[in-house]
Amino acid sequence: WVMKENLMKVIIVGAGIVGLTSAWYLHKAGYHVTLLEKESAATMREKSESGLFSIPHTQPFNRPGIFTKFWQGFAASAPAFKIRADFSIHQTRWGIEALKQSSAENYAQNRFRLFNLAKLSRGALYEILAEHEITFAHQQSGALQICENEAALSAAATQKALLKQHEIEATLLTPEEVVEHEPALKSATKPIAGGLLFNNEEIGDSQQLCAALTKILQEFGVEFIYNCEVERILTEESSGQIRAVTSGEYFYQADQYLFTTGAKSPTLFKEPFPLPIYPVKGYRLIYPISPSLETLRSALVDPEQNITLTRLKDLLYVSGYHGIEGFNATQNPREITPLKEMVRAWLPHIETQEPL
Repeated sequence: WVMKENLMKVIIVGAGIVGLTSAWYLHKAGYHVTLLEKESAATMREKSESGLFSIPHTQPFNRPGIFTKFWQGFAASAPAFKIRADFSIHQTRWGIEALKQSSAENYAQNRFRLFNLAKLSRGALYEILAEHEITFAHQQSGALQICENEAALSAAATQKALLKQHEIEATLLTPEEVVEHEPALKSATKPIAGGLLFNNEEIGDSQQLCAALTKILQEFGVEFIYNCEVERILTEESSGQIRAVTSGEYFYQADQYLFTTGAKSPTLFKEPFPLPIYPVKGYRLIYPISPSLETLRSALVDPEQNITLTRLKDLLYVSGYHGIEGFNATQNPREITPLKEMVRAWLPHIETQEPL
């Protein structure tokens, strides 16, 4: 660990994994770093998030044909995708741009960019883990992409060839090899035409990683201010440069500002138009796993439904469903139906359990 002395102050808004990692690198470079986080310290510690650390499955949301799926969803009783149009300027501008970027040419270019970003992110994770003894739930168990029909299998073969160009190895499996690799699928009720196996994919609890990284940064003297929701950005009229951020009656100033606020960034940057960032609603179910039940060895991925099943210790995480509904966080029982159906189809012996 080599830290250079630097008098420049940096404020990072958001103490999630991106904010924490940025703070780690900036502190290492000698900057004086302060993180502003809207949640309480206790809330940040108590969360539990299982994630699939995947490069090959890092892809733009608006892949070719995705919007057709949304419109088809209107006729379904429990669609896996849904659009709720509010006809706001923000949603309309984002929708037009997202539609433009869903062409085959733009999708390929954006996917290439995301591959490089994912490789950079994984490299950053490995660098941090090499520097510190961090204990968190983490395993390299691979990911298995299931193909239900010949069309999906053909697309997987094309995907395999594309990924090889980016030095990402994958193996095409026959139906028998899929079940041999993942015995938990022997009772699956959905057809299996084959699969695409990625041996190097990893599963981990990102919140445990965040908690460990927070502790390391606090020991280094990085300042954390919790319960601090940034509400306004004050700028210089002439230059447009940020001069302060505010939270309630408090003002926070620095030489540089980094915002890691994700989908909520447009609520801060409103002028002259919101940023072209829009939230996508998703759900996650958590099933308790009995040691006697045969469950997944690898993460299970359904690229058509955008649903992922991952097991971490004694819990099975089922993530998916995409809805473009603005910041509507209302939970609708119908919207988790595709996730439950996926568990019922692939792991019927698990679906008898009630999700947490």
